[in-house]
Amino acid sequence: MRLQSLTTLVQTIKAMTNLERVVIFGSASLFASFPDIDTCCKPIESSLDADFILTPAEEKTAKMILDAIGVRSVFFQVKGYYADVVSPGLADTFPGKWEERLVPFPGFDRVYALHPLDLALVKLLIARPKDWALLEAIIGQKLVSLADIRNHFQTALLGEREATTIGLNLHELAKKVSGQ
Repeated sequence: MRLQSLTTLVQTIKAMTNLERVVIFGSASLFASFPDIDTCCKPIESSLDADFILTPAEEKTAKMILDAIGVRSVFFQVKGYYADVVSPGLADTFPGKWEERLVPFPGFDRVYALHPLDLALVKLLIARPKDWALLEAIIGQKLVSLADIRNHFQTALLGEREATTIGLNLHELAKKVSGQ
């Protein structure tokens, strides 16, 4: 994903709808805080999609967007990137009060992105190979620090299962980035 690609997806969503709010999450959310991340972070550059939560969450609106710029669209076949609209219920896995820390996406009204430290905790919860790669890259590029992630983990409102999983994976991340 490139910043221009994400901007095109957001422009298209905004042109097609009159939503109260659009939230970008997943790796593409980092563009709101680090606009040049596509030039320094291989896991971002290799991503083909941007994930969105729409408010209000209406099935017909999500379908319209997915038909136009989703993974099965002509848009994706031509451009090579796409939008993924997900259920707002997915946000239940985000750290508590995440909405208070949303980062405005520059140039757009009512478009926000997940805060980088909230994203880090979500990636530690999911912990797929691409999530590990992203975490190592953003720490390696000094976009966020392991200490900041640890501090956020200590203060974030998390469920018991999420806190346990994130805590164990944070320990593993510390070993990976320290080279042990």
